Amino acid sequence: MHLNKRFVVAGLVAVVASAAVVGGFIVKSSLVKPSVAPLEPYRVTVEHEFAVGDFVESVLVTGGRTYVAAVSPTGAAGAWVWIRNADGSTRRIDGVGNNLAATPSGRVFATTMNGQPTEPQTLEELIDGRAVRRATFERGALINGLAFSDDDTLYAADSLGGCIWQWTAGSVKRWRVDPLFAPASLPGIPGINGLRVHDGALWTVNSSTGTVLRVPLDGSAVRVVATGIPGDGFDIDGDGTLSIATHPFNTIERLTSGGVRTTLGTSATGIFGPTDVQVLPDGDLLVLQDGGAFLSLLPPPIRLLFPDAPSGASAVLLRLHAPDGRDDAH
Repeated sequence: MHLNKRFVVAGLVAVVASAAVVGGFIVKSSLVKPSVAPLEPYRVTVEHEFAVGDFVESVLVTGGRTYVAAVSPTGAAGAWVWIRNADGSTRRIDGVGNNLAATPSGRVFATTMNGQPTEPQTLEELIDGRAVRRATFERGALINGLAFSDDDTLYAADSLGGCIWQWTAGSVKRWRVDPLFAPASLPGIPGINGLRVHDGALWTVNSSTGTVLRVPLDGSAVRVVATGIPGDGFDIDGDGTLSIATHPFNTIERLTSGGVRTTLGTSATGIFGPTDVQVLPDGDLLVLQDGGAFLSLLPPPIRLLFPDAPSGASAVLLRLHAPDGRDDAH
């Protein structure tokens, strides 16, 4: 996606310090920045407001419930999954939170992210208000996107390791490694980030190279679908249209299956720190944004790369309504 909050803050600060030229205060980077495509702004309303500094990371709607996961940069105890039921009541599961995914039958899973490089991430199933551990990933893996295929196989994007993991029948294995998955920009910016299954393939984005990738499930060659979009979380509808959050770049981008790109929201329309997108059945979008929580953890040199970063904004769950006269999101 961009500069990613899921990276260990202490490690990121260290690499940023080494990248900055003290005195001249120059940060050299091949950081990909999106150029605003033709703008088709969606009207924005607030679905739910979280606290300032909440590191909200993933949104999922399934089985009549809305799930939001928040990561903690310092310890697993600070992570959580917020759940809103169909009747409007809410609850929260503490101690787990990073990425969310649901099986075709509706089982809901979350990964942990506790900010500690010595602790491996885990896969948890959310059952009756509690988290039940199903798997543990290899130490050092940075899971940054989940998706289930139709046969209930889980795929997990590893932003740091440049690979995709697979979980099935209780076991985790490294499924595919490709140079196109690896981080290749300013230290701390993730590689592949976000994951969806569509039309016989996994779709992912590489935040550091700004590429959108199609990864066939049959093992054939990975294909670059688009460039210049440093995505984070995204969703894909039945027509193959992607709606992509560009986290610290404060835009929501739409990319059709034919390669047509438009921008649906910017900081001027209230988009600050978008981390994930969920396409709703009526074509509206749910957009989760951290309000600048991640950037507030970084030292001043790196913040200068993102001049639109807000200060003290709340994390929120937004609804983006398609412009009048449109009955879908395509």
